[in-house]
Amino acid sequence: MDNFLKINNDSNQDAVIKLVKLGYLSRIDVTSRVVYIEKKSTFKMKNIPSGKYYFKIAYGTEWKEKPNVNKCCSCRFFLNPKYEKGKILDFIPIKKQYGTDIPSYSVTIDSSLLKQTPPKNDLYYHDFGEEIFVDSSEKLNTK
Repeated sequence: MDNFLKINNDSNQDAVIKLVKLGYLSRIDVTSRVVYIEKKSTFKMKNIPSGKYYFKIAYGTEWKEKPNVNKCCSCRFFLNPKYEKGKILDFIPIKKQYGTDIPSYSVTIDSSLLKQTPPKNDLYYHDFGEEIFVDSSEKLNTK
């Protein structure tokens, strides 16, 4: 589908974005894409399949990756980590009388808007997880 999600990281920290597709029928949300965006830069995800998505954001510095036995990478920010969950974005095409509207979005993220680093028992921390697991078949896109 010819659409996009443009993410402007206006933060003074790097960010990792997980684009997650809502799982209505299976009731299991599935990570669609994972992207690393350096501070004060922009990344454009293209050709996002039809569906409803939300994103999970981890901000911080000193990003580290460590392979584990399940052919995954255990990854996280070691300094000043902050976590946030984005709102739902609807990428379902809208059929109109004279064509179809293909939804695209531009969002700006900024860790300075977060009041503090969530403690380990915080909802966002557990929702994102202390570490990000990236399957070896997924690519962690970096700018």
